[in-house]
Amino acid sequence: VWIKEINGMIELGERAFIVKAHDDVAKTFKLKAEDTADYGSFNGQAKAVVATMGADFRSIQDVSASGGDFEKADVTVIHGLLRRRRSTVANPVTFSFTNLFDLGDPGFKECVKAHRSKTNRVIMFSFGTGPKILAVGAPAATGVPTGQAQGVVQTPVEIECQGMPTPVPATV
Repeated sequence: VWIKEINGMIELGERAFIVKAHDDVAKTFKLKAEDTADYGSFNGQAKAVVATMGADFRSIQDVSASGGDFEKADVTVIHGLLRRRRSTVANPVTFSFTNLFDLGDPGFKECVKAHRSKTNRVIMFSFGTGPKILAVGAPAATGVPTGQAQGVVQTPVEIECQGMPTPVPATV
């Protein structure tokens, strides 16, 4: 599920989750692998959209992540002898990778479509050891080929997260 808007509990906004259980009558659900005990209070209203994972990439290569580093705020008191700082907002996390230049690749086609329409997508990265990362992101994929003579032709794809990525352990 993609939580697009939420009153209170802002830690869940613009994030994607796996639903553990849901109640269609009460219109409520519980999230897998997300401890909300220290989050702000939920004020009873949210806009959540069911996200379907329908387009897989066939040949992602060279994945890297950047961003996610925090800005700091000075919280030193007037009589303090040592400067104190707290982490505040984080820069967006960006996943960058190359894909073999295959214009028919379903995942690539979906990223190009999202890039051109300037819309977000829910992305799931699955790792061979079992864990997953869910993210709501803005894909950037122009479809421009890159490479060298007699080498593999690739095309770059970038996804900038619009909220914090959600790690999902393999055991969930």
